[in-house]
Amino acid sequence: MKLQADAAVMLGAFEKENHAVANGRVRTTCMLGIPLFLLFGVMDYLQEPEMFSVFVTLRILGSSMLVIIFASTFLRGVQPFANWLGTLVFGTLGVILAVMISTANHFGHMYTQGLFLILIAVSLIMPWRVRQSVITQTLIYGSYIFFNASTGRLDDPVFLNNNFFLLTIITLSLTSTHISYKLRFNDFRSRFSLTEVNTVLATSREQLQMAYQQLRDLDQAKSQFFANVSHELRTPLTLILAPMESLLKGELGALSDMHRRHVEIMHQNAMRLLKQINTLLDLAKLDAGRMELRYRAGNLSAF
Repeated sequence: MKLQADAAVMLGAFEKENHAVANGRVRTTCMLGIPLFLLFGVMDYLQEPEMFSVFVTLRILGSSMLVIIFASTFLRGVQPFANWLGTLVFGTLGVILAVMISTANHFGHMYTQGLFLILIAVSLIMPWRVRQSVITQTLIYGSYIFFNASTGRLDDPVFLNNNFFLLTIITLSLTSTHISYKLRFNDFRSRFSLTEVNTVLATSREQLQMAYQQLRDLDQAKSQFFANVSHELRTPLTLILAPMESLLKGELGALSDMHRRHVEIMHQNAMRLLKQINTLLDLAKLDAGRMELRYRAGNLSAF
């Protein structure tokens, strides 16, 4: 279930990125297509002077449509429909060229070449699935067949020749679209996996930092505990040693040999315990960074 959920999240993110890319490329295509489509009106005057006014009108209508599509790419919430805007852009150009081809003298080779370029541009520009590309190219190719059929030119050898090249280009374009889509998907999957790994690493790093801080807090508490306990132990031990030393000095009266021996043993063990307590205090100071060095002259060789 988790793997399916992760795959769904990845596919959703991929589609969202594709929509953003498609929207940007529709915008770029319109920016380039509007002036170029109008500029080729010069070729209309040179190639088909008798149809110049009709063709210029078609170009103005097509460019106006591209202007509307270009403006719509800036609308909020339009990105999920960017692929259909792309179909509208290339479909508009393809349908207008199909009309020009059907009305031009001898199929208008220049316009047929323009139709070839549009079919190729579909696979190079738009980040589509094959399905979207099939819809767009079917629209363009269907327009080419429809408008030429309406003029009764389907049996012309030039039409058959152009038709062969159109079908070949469409096949190559669909193949290119499929390969390009797979490459983009694999690239996105790698980037998505890397992002997930980085997220996990960032989470792990935060957890490690928290654990490290907890260990530091525990270590400080431990050091403070040892320091407090050592101080608390040294105070009563000092109070025990003081009477023992008074006994050994005879301040409280003479001791028998047996009593002195027992007091000396008690005194020696108490001093040993005091030394260990002092060592614990020194370790606590060292751990807390509060140890102070005391310098004095000495004989290194004797040491």
